[in-house]
Amino acid sequence: AGNLASEQADYPAAASWYEESLAIVRGLGDRAAAGACLSNLGRVAMHREDYGRAEALHAEALVLRRADGDSGGIAYTVECQAIVAQHQQDYARARRLHEEALALWEEMGNDGGRMWALGNLAEIRSVEGEDAAAALLYAEALGLALVLQDQHSLYNLVGCFAALAARRGDFGRAATLAGASEGLRRRAGLGLHANDAADPWAW
Repeated sequence: AGNLASEQADYPAAASWYEESLAIVRGLGDRAAAGACLSNLGRVAMHREDYGRAEALHAEALVLRRADGDSGGIAYTVECQAIVAQHQQDYARARRLHEEALALWEEMGNDGGRMWALGNLAEIRSVEGEDAAAALLYAEALGLALVLQDQHSLYNLVGCFAALAARRGDFGRAATLAGASEGLRRRAGLGLHANDAADPWAW
C-alpha cells in the first residue's frame, strides 16, 4: 500500500503505511524488512524535501543492511543517499556515493543497479556542464536497458538524450528524440508515473 501511494506521489499516505509497516516488522524482529521500510521512508522524506530526515533514515537503514551483509540492500541505500545529495546540489558527495554503489552493483553482476547508477552519474555530469561525459554514461545505461528490455528506462534515457541535444542548441534533434521517447512510452503502454513529474531526478 505504501508503494502504491508513493507511485501516485501521495507521500503523506505513503509515509503512514510505511510507518505502520516499520512498527510491525520491528515488533517481529525482522531486521531486513526494517531496513527496507526505513529506505522507503527515506525516499518519501526526500520527495517531501525533508533532506535531513531522509539522510537520517537512509543512514539507519544502511546500518541494518551492513549488519545483515545485504549487498543489494547496501547498494540500493547508498544510491538513495546519493540522490538525496543530488537534491541538495552536493554533487561531489553524490558522485562519490553513486560510484560506490556502481562498484557494488558491478561486483554483484546486477545490470539493473548498474543502469540506475550510470544514469544518475550521467545526470550529475550533465548538471555540471560535462555533456560529452554525460552522453557516454547515458549510452552505457541505454545499452543495459536494451539488454534488460526495461521499457521505462528506455524511454527515460532517450528523453535524457533529447535534453542533452536541447542544451547544445540542436533543437531539431531534441524534438526528434523527445518524440521517440514518447513513442516508446506509448508503444510499451506505460503511463507517466506521478514521481516522474514530481521528482526532477527520475532515476
